[in-house]
Amino acid sequence: MFNVSANVPVPNILVVTDEADNQGVPVVAFVSDVSNGLTCPEVITRTYSVTDICGGQIFVTQSITVLDTQAPVFSSPPAAVSVQCATDVPAMTNLGWTDNCTGAGSVAGTDGALVGGTCGGTITRTWTYTDACGNNANVTQTITINDTQVPVFAVPPAAVSVQCATDVPAMTNLSWTDNCTGAGSVAGTDGALVGGACGGTITRTWTYTDLCGNVATTTQTITINDTQVPVLAAPPVGVTVACIGAVPAMTNLAWTDNCTGAGSVTGTDGALVGGECGGTITRTWTYTDLCGNVATTTQTITVDDNTLPTASNPATTTVPGGPAPAVDILVVIDEADNCSVPVVAFVSESTDGAACPETITRIYSVTDACGNTINVTHLILITDPFPPTASNPVAVNVQCIANVPVPNILVVTDEADNQGVPVVAFVSDVSNGLTCPEVITRTYSVTDICGGQIFVTQSITVLDTQAPVFSSPPAAVSVQCATDVPAMTNLGWTDNCTGAGSVAGTDGALVGGTCGGTITRTWTYTDALWKQCNCYSNYYY
Repeated sequence: MFNVSANVPVPNILVVTDEADNQGVPVVAFVSDVSNGLTCPEVITRTYSVTDICGGQIFVTQSITVLDTQAPVFSSPPAAVSVQCATDVPAMTNLGWTDNCTGAGSVAGTDGALVGGTCGGTITRTWTYTDACGNNANVTQTITINDTQVPVFAVPPAAVSVQCATDVPAMTNLSWTDNCTGAGSVAGTDGALVGGACGGTITRTWTYTDLCGNVATTTQTITINDTQVPVLAAPPVGVTVACIGAVPAMTNLAWTDNCTGAGSVTGTDGALVGGECGGTITRTWTYTDLCGNVATTTQTITVDDNTLPTASNPATTTVPGGPAPAVDILVVIDEADNCSVPVVAFVSESTDGAACPETITRIYSVTDACGNTINVTHLILITDPFPPTASNPVAVNVQCIANVPVPNILVVTDEADNQGVPVVAFVSDVSNGLTCPEVITRTYSVTDICGGQIFVTQSITVLDTQAPVFSSPPAAVSVQCATDVPAMTNLGWTDNCTGAGSVAGTDGALVGGTCGGTITRTWTYTDALWKQCNCYSNYYY
């Protein structure tokens, strides 16, 4: 029995033994090898001939069995290996084998199912070869899959400091890569603000866990700290006022802040420094934001009273014959000041020394609380106690206003005075405002040398009693037909006060009929004064 056909011995006549013949030693010869055509086993019948010298011949056979019982032999398989990902499993390779009969070759392995999962399982890779006689050989490689590698994040945003919570950067996705899962991105999450909006931090964290529970984490620190001072609107410009009472009313001033927003705040006035006659008030607006950042602005208000008080000069006092009245500050009237009630004081008195009249000049001062001073003057006239005398001029009557005589002091008669001849002067004409008649009262003054004065009046009556005068009307005319009546014409008139003009006539009704009747054509004019007095006079022609 042989394992392979190649081991079948070559024919050898020596294997035939005990050959004999009565004629001597027979001749042994190889005849043939005949296989049964099978393989496991293959039986080969080998035939030898044994021939004597006389040609007598026999055949003997040898049975050769070829049966392979030896398993093939594999090369050493790859060593066991551990990989992170299923995709890292080594590519399949062929493994060489040798066989006593078949020879040599290689065969691809086969991978068994993953036992235990991708996060800690094994694949058994097996190479198997069976030779022609069913002798089987196999070897294995263990491949362990276990993802222990943490995902890798992209570089997170750099730490940042912002003023306000509203300035915190918008959330962004951060990309990651993983040896097994691949790549992607994930949104971060913001932790609570630690430390407050005036100096605290938010930790922004990105986390990714791969399919095997490997966790990657990265963070960004966001600091919130409001250090920016609020901004106040421009304050009112400095102002100067005369009185403490004129200090402008307090106003609110607008502010804006990077975090708090906007609003307004009322100012506060400091004490008056320097006094009401030349001091300053500092008006201050202050706003402090939620983080204690303080904004301040000011306006300077100057109080400076340099306005003079006012007062009226006392009316001139006339004392016929004297003596002058005592000094009295109450004669000063209308004293006023923009800020305070002024004080009146007597300053001085002087006289011109004249006999008639003697003029005494008294001066009073008017001073406000800040020392601003004016002087007023009171004149006192010591006059003749006896007034002049005169007669009223005789009354005058005229037709028209144009006939009113011009003022003439010579109409005043009988003027006399104990100090000499008084002076006559025209004072005024005052009308009663009527027309029929209009009465004008004309006044003259009569003044002596000491200022003693009386008034006399003259009555001037304006009354138009004279009717207007028409030009001669056209002569009476006789016509044949009504259509032959002459066209209307204007007729001229003259008036002592109104002047001159013309007026259209009016035709009365035809009396008596067209075959022998009359029309009376009438012109009428009423002057202004008569019309206004309702005194109408008609003239017919």
